[in-house]
Amino acid sequence: MILKRRSVRRFDRKAVSGDIIKAIVKAGQRAPTSCGTQFYSFILVNDTRERREILNLVTENRVLQSAPIWIFVCSDVARPLKMFKSLRMDCYFSAEKSTVRPRWNTNVVMHKNRYRMPAKGRLLWNYRRSNKTLVNMGYFSQGVGSLAEHWQRKFASKEMMLREKKLRKELRKIGFLPNRL
Repeated sequence: MILKRRSVRRFDRKAVSGDIIKAIVKAGQRAPTSCGTQFYSFILVNDTRERREILNLVTENRVLQSAPIWIFVCSDVARPLKMFKSLRMDCYFSAEKSTVRPRWNTNVVMHKNRYRMPAKGRLLWNYRRSNKTLVNMGYFSQGVGSLAEHWQRKFASKEMMLREKKLRKELRKIGFLPNRL
């Protein structure tokens, strides 16, 4: 499939169905992530005003302009940080087993026209669902009973804390991390 990839420079102006968009996002969610934290979000842009503002920032682009919907894939460290905070965990970022692991529902990683932080309850529901699946798969190493413990072991080191502090500073500077979670 990769060798058959091609560039598309013209698009029909007809709407793309929600099922097709969801299938694209679900395929993108199969990308590997550290400890299943899924540090990404998909921002779908089809609002005319939003598209015009973006086009003004990146100069006129007829190819982009003609696409019926734009899908931006962005690094998202804010959502996992909120999850850690919701679980009362002091964790920091920094490969893991190659198994097919559960993914968050698309309503947590897919955003329409702008990024929206999912509610704490939705995050915790996704966490519990993923955790149950991973426990049933026997995913965790001996002595680890949950995804929260797994994250705690992976992300709670002093070295990771220092790396994250530097990363947060840089992400805030370029506008990719809110000042408050």
